[in-house]
Amino acid sequence: KNPDADMVIPEEIDGLTVIGIDDLAFENNKKIQSVTIPKTVYRIGNSMFTGCENLKEIVIDPENEWFTFQNGAIFSKDKTSLLYYVLDDGSESYEIPEGVTEICNYAFYQSGATFKSITVPASVTAIEYGAFRDCSNLEEVIFKGTVKQFEKISIGQYNEAFTNCTIQCD
Repeated sequence: KNPDADMVIPEEIDGLTVIGIDDLAFENNKKIQSVTIPKTVYRIGNSMFTGCENLKEIVIDPENEWFTFQNGAIFSKDKTSLLYYVLDDGSESYEIPEGVTEICNYAFYQSGATFKSITVPASVTAIEYGAFRDCSNLEEVIFKGTVKQFEKISIGQYNEAFTNCTIQCD
């Protein structure tokens, strides 16, 4: 493995447990191709992979009690919070899994997301500050609930890319 390309975050540094990754920790690192997150990490900062255009893989220790990785995104272990969309596969659309209730601050911001359509489950009740900031390719939101349910979603500031596109409710 290439240490510049394959970042393995240790469980411990100089006898101290690694418990978090700061905001923008890997910002604009063009060398990183994979990141392994240990079981000890329980705090993940906003936009930590911004500009990491060669990142292809995220591995989260299965014993990590707080986070999991699925379909290009980091989720809370119980999969109720979408924390950060990391790996865009170039698809035209992305579907947030059923059961997610919260799309966190800056979840898609500067993630390199190229999808034009996003499907949001009816379980979502909150879209936090800047979650879809600068998602300029987004054209359509497919909401898997009613108009009444959609209107009850708490949508934070700087989500114009989300609120200004075509919204289709079931």
